[in-house]
Amino acid sequence: MAVSALVILVVLPDSLLDVGFQMSFAAVVALVASFEALRERRDRREGGMVLGPMFKVPLFFGAIVLTTLIASIAVAPFAAYHFHTSQQYAIFANLIAIPVCNVVVMPAALATLVLMPLGLEGVALWVMGAGIDIMTWCAKAVAVLPGAVARLPAFPQLGFVLMVAGGLWQCLWRTRWRLLGIAGIAAGAAVAPTLARPDVLVGRDGQIVAVRSETGALAAFAQRGTMFELSRWLEHDGDARSARSVADAQQGFRCDSGGCTVTVKGMLVAISRQPAALADDCARAGLLILTIPRPETCQPQGPAIDLYDLRDKGTHSIRIDGGQISIVTVADVRGVRPWTATPPRQRLAERRLAAAVARGSRLGQFAAPFDLAEDERQRRPELEDDEDGERR
Repeated sequence: MAVSALVILVVLPDSLLDVGFQMSFAAVVALVASFEALRERRDRREGGMVLGPMFKVPLFFGAIVLTTLIASIAVAPFAAYHFHTSQQYAIFANLIAIPVCNVVVMPAALATLVLMPLGLEGVALWVMGAGIDIMTWCAKAVAVLPGAVARLPAFPQLGFVLMVAGGLWQCLWRTRWRLLGIAGIAAGAAVAPTLARPDVLVGRDGQIVAVRSETGALAAFAQRGTMFELSRWLEHDGDARSARSVADAQQGFRCDSGGCTVTVKGMLVAISRQPAALADDCARAGLLILTIPRPETCQPQGPAIDLYDLRDKGTHSIRIDGGQISIVTVADVRGVRPWTATPPRQRLAERRLAAAVARGSRLGQFAAPFDLAEDERQRRPELEDDEDGERR
């Protein structure tokens, strides 16, 4: 296992961060360590018992159950950390799928290889396909059972590292020292629920805003083309609802053509989409989110997140605690990279857009609709359509 991991990492060093690499090696290392320990325990017994044919079939299915349990426990921290899910019924699926694979699919695959030079592989391939269909049916049948998949909220990286380190400790040691790994796993599980969840999330140029309702679930205002981002937020939150249902509900949001308002922990959060809404929002909002550049005349009570902030810093995660607002952005976590700078051409378009907003504010047109998208389209007719066919 060590040699194979070393070869892969020398050729492809980035595999260390690949989920498939992590889960595959975690499962196999756990299986090797577990069965090695069982073999050593068997060898220490004096006068080992010889099993008859009647015991081999139960032993075969018992080994399937044991293998599934070991592999499931080994990959559970990785599945929870990366995908925020937990599979509950893997044992039931494997009790059918593994025997079919061993008895039908693999022998048929070998027969196909042998018969292919003779042009007689058709029957073997049909048998192999039938076995694969049975395995696929089994996976689908188990997946739709009630409670088959549990949704888990995100947890801190420290908890993940502690659980992985505890499991690795148990696999590497071959004496009673391995029991200390349980302490690492327990510590990671204790740290897992401590991750602070944001009260407001703002992404995609302000086209998607999610807030935490009084029930603790996310409610969202989302435009076209933002469903994938919203689904990722719900997945990160351990929420099994679909992005479309959350976006359609708009629970707690009050919207009109100029924007939306929502109250979070007693603070008014305003989403301004047109200069027509800025007069009221700048004066009343404790947190202002703009899908346009913020004019200098707009001085809200609290923080303002405008188009520039979102494009420069990425998604904003906001927590409200006792009237105090703390903001963490993607740029804060990622840091400055050579490829994160805004292209000059885009900067030019944004400056023109800001100038259009400024002209509108100086002329006292806060109360009148102002089509910024149309203004920018006339200034830069070469703007390209995004994936939803909309102009930026």
